[in-house]
Amino acid sequence: MNLTFESDTYARLTEPASSRTTNSMTKNWPEAKSILIVFATRYGHTAEIIQKMVDALTLLGHETIVIRAGREAPPRPEAFERDISCVILGGPLYIGRFPGVLSDFIEQYRNVLQSVPSAFFSVSLAAVHKNAKKKNPTYEIMQQFLDKNHWEPCRKASFAGALLYTHYGPVVRFITRWISKSAGGDTNTHRDYIYTDWNEITVFAEKIDTMIRLAARERQLSSE
Repeated sequence: MNLTFESDTYARLTEPASSRTTNSMTKNWPEAKSILIVFATRYGHTAEIIQKMVDALTLLGHETIVIRAGREAPPRPEAFERDISCVILGGPLYIGRFPGVLSDFIEQYRNVLQSVPSAFFSVSLAAVHKNAKKKNPTYEIMQQFLDKNHWEPCRKASFAGALLYTHYGPVVRFITRWISKSAGGDTNTHRDYIYTDWNEITVFAEKIDTMIRLAARERQLSSE
């Protein structure tokens, strides 16, 4: 797994506004702007989902900046309105909780998050269920998380995760297998099980693309 991004674009996000050099590209919106993707991952599967998302957004003509929450320098607040067309935030849901680094990011950037189109997604085994009623608890937990952090993104999504038995330590492997067995799930600890519907990631990217273009159109109309 190797997520990469253009160093020049990332530098534009982290440098002070006073040191930024203006060129013809920065005058064109949304081409000069990037989608900021901030994510958390525990065993790496969310990063795989992010890579698929980046690939889909790239095909739709968008630049992306990928930051692992709590690991890499976040952008400066002024960069959001200047260089960011959309913020996508997400991560795994474990035992009813999201990683604390996601809450930290929202708390630090809550005000500026309201100034751009945004989305939040979760990755969990609960989302494996295709029955809408069985999937509701995932969205309920997600909404509780967002309410607690006083942020309401423009779009939300829940993606099915994976059972990565070969990546777990003995204790986590034992507990996960017991939970999976109780739910009638897969229990062969000598292999991994990927439940993610990759087409859902592509569809999500397409919806993000539409959201960004609509926001751009609204901004253009309001300035005329």
